[in-house]
Amino acid sequence: MSAMLKDSNKKSRIIKAALDVFAQEGLQKGTVDIIARKAGVAKGTVYGYFPSKEALFEGVLYDFFLSVSQNMKKALEQETDPVRRFDLMVDLMFDQWDYIIAHPGEYEWIILYEIFLYILRKERQGGSQSLVDEIMDQIFISFEPLFETIPGQKDDSQADLKMKSYLLFSALDGITIYYFLLHSRYEPEQMRKITKDFVKRGLGIAPAPAEES
Repeated sequence: MSAMLKDSNKKSRIIKAALDVFAQEGLQKGTVDIIARKAGVAKGTVYGYFPSKEALFEGVLYDFFLSVSQNMKKALEQETDPVRRFDLMVDLMFDQWDYIIAHPGEYEWIILYEIFLYILRKERQGGSQSLVDEIMDQIFISFEPLFETIPGQKDDSQADLKMKSYLLFSALDGITIYYFLLHSRYEPEQMRKITKDFVKRGLGIAPAPAEES
């Protein structure tokens, strides 16, 4: 028996196989049979971890966002200075899209968006008990430490840290997504710098431009 088949981390293998299969075959044609074969497990083993294909969708999406939030948290923990923390955060988001731009043959990100929209649609129809809220909470929590190091932000009664994290993530996510769509119009490093300077001034962690005397 191969080393892979002896690997006890079957759930992770199934999730990785599912993402690969969905990226290659699409959500409808990517069957549990194909996923099981690619993961090197029995079909019943897949259902043991994920009782339905919808549950497998959720598992793939949750695993991706959990990885993103853990990477974000790890990066933020490297710095206590709020300016450098913020710069790291922005660089991580731009790095993600730069990687996708440089690797046009990799379609995983498209599948992840398709899964997200599928789950969201089912949730709105009342037909899914999805993990969308929990997934997004994982992302927002990773942003909260930033506000704890910004003078005056932690004790600001205008909004709690989770709401501020939600607003900051939404702003940066929107900026980087449109950067991906329109990247040929802008010089990448200039776009990063402008994004950092623009948002940091709004957060109060960067000095305003010096006035001419």
